[in-house]
Amino acid sequence: MKSHFWKFCLLINFLFLFADSAKATHIVGGEIFYSYLGNGNYQVTMYIYRDCANGVPPFDDPAAIGIYDQSFNLEQALFVDVRPDSLLIPSTINNPCFIPPVNICYRRATYIFNVNLPPSSGVYYIAYQRCCRNNTINNLIGPGVTGATYVGEIRASSFFNNSSPRFKFLPPPFVCLNFPFVFDHSATDPDNDTIRYSLCTPLVGGDTIVPAPLPPVSAPPYNNVIFAPPYSVNNMLNGTPGIQPLSIDSITGVLTATPNTIGQFVIGVCAKEYRNNVYLGQTRRDYQLNVVPCPSLVVAAFFKSNSFLWQ
Repeated sequence: MKSHFWKFCLLINFLFLFADSAKATHIVGGEIFYSYLGNGNYQVTMYIYRDCANGVPPFDDPAAIGIYDQSFNLEQALFVDVRPDSLLIPSTINNPCFIPPVNICYRRATYIFNVNLPPSSGVYYIAYQRCCRNNTINNLIGPGVTGATYVGEIRASSFFNNSSPRFKFLPPPFVCLNFPFVFDHSATDPDNDTIRYSLCTPLVGGDTIVPAPLPPVSAPPYNNVIFAPPYSVNNMLNGTPGIQPLSIDSITGVLTATPNTIGQFVIGVCAKEYRNNVYLGQTRRDYQLNVVPCPSLVVAAFFKSNSFLWQ
């Protein structure tokens, strides 16, 4: 019976291999986190995600980084080289019976740098901005002229040391239409601080006129992207009501949804850290999911009928 199942999966994949799917272009996500090294020194890591084909060069090299104090004054302007070992993101999907499309793939670039910050009663903001997102994104207004801002928050207190949460896993680039999506979007914290999770609206930054702002980025606070109706921070995937919208468990960080609309969607997840019930900062990730048709209903019908083409 198992061999019949995989033969059926193979047949279904041939049928869907050449199906139309949205084409990825431009920037597709990012995040910033940091580790405290002692004596006011921090090691900052930034991940930027882009599609495999677009952009010359594919990633900014160097990337312009701005560090702002709690009053939004520019403290430092940095130009950070991209590491040579960019990572090809596996083209995974949340259905074992479906091969993901071959015309969309993502790469992750890594930027790592050290910074020294004097003690402060407020928060330092580390920011990077880049335009633009994909024209084919469903849940944003004007996505092709909408850039992104990626921000890290450092509370450089003289009373305690802190390293930020960092997400453990990367969501799959593809999820199946009308198929339950469950993903562990939790984070680890080097200081064992309490983490609370929420969906959050991605941020705007850069435009088609100034795609890579110099000097490094504009000062915070940063504007949210504008969702196209009926999408919102509480409904990032589903174009019509009636099926489970994207949500996250605030304690466990488990992301769940049943997407009901084919296309490309920008999502945002925040991991906020607390120590003794005091808010310290958050790690933000925005990322692009591709919802594609999958043969889940056909497979279900096959098992229900208990018959198969091959005997």
